[in-house]
Amino acid sequence: MLVSIVVLLGLAIFIYQFVMETLGANLIWFLIFAPFFIFGKDIVFDLKIYFRHTEYEIEPLAEPQLSRVKNLMQPLLKKCHLLRHSFFYFLADDGDDTGVIMHQGSAYLAIEEDILDRPDHELQSVLAHELTHVVFSDGLRAIFLNTISILLVIYSVMVIPILLLTMSQVPWYIIVLGLAISLRFLTSWTNKISEITADTGATLLGYGPGLQDFFSHTPNEQDFLVWLFDNHESRSKRVSRISRIVKHLK
Repeated sequence: MLVSIVVLLGLAIFIYQFVMETLGANLIWFLIFAPFFIFGKDIVFDLKIYFRHTEYEIEPLAEPQLSRVKNLMQPLLKKCHLLRHSFFYFLADDGDDTGVIMHQGSAYLAIEEDILDRPDHELQSVLAHELTHVVFSDGLRAIFLNTISILLVIYSVMVIPILLLTMSQVPWYIIVLGLAISLRFLTSWTNKISEITADTGATLLGYGPGLQDFFSHTPNEQDFLVWLFDNHESRSKRVSRISRIVKHLK
């Protein structure tokens, strides 16, 4: 991680000096528009994949878990009017979290093995959470938000040498650390909003108690680095919000 930061910083300084010598007064316009041209094609490519019928070579869940998941999903799909959607279920790779890959009209749901061992009402509440992501088209929104996050990272790297040159009285590590932390919180709040929405949607569908049981039975092994890079709120905040919604629904 440290090596990557040093390399990026050195590259940014080189680019800054090169652009200053070649572009001069047009530097600001170059910094603003160059990343858009670079990553614009990526957005177009991701949109094509989202709206195009895509099939992945995956191994579906083995029986009897596949039938169990399908049976638990059926009332959820009916409530969300997604019976015409195509859903595929497979086992998440080691180290990967439960999540959903979304396309227009289809979704691929990866489920952790530990979650499959949970009681039906807890597993169904997790499925309801993931299904809410599909309902609100979080996959489509993520295409644009992830690109914005990448652009913010690029702009921050470009700004670092400028700040180092114009704010020489401030230690370099304070500037780098301050930008890194600010950037992290700036780019994480959009993902946290989608997770809050998914928790809220599952709770409004009637699966709040199942989420509460799921979180209470899940060990909370979270150190500082996990907390810093996690796109979810803390466990206590999620449980507290779900409890308030459940209370108001009664």
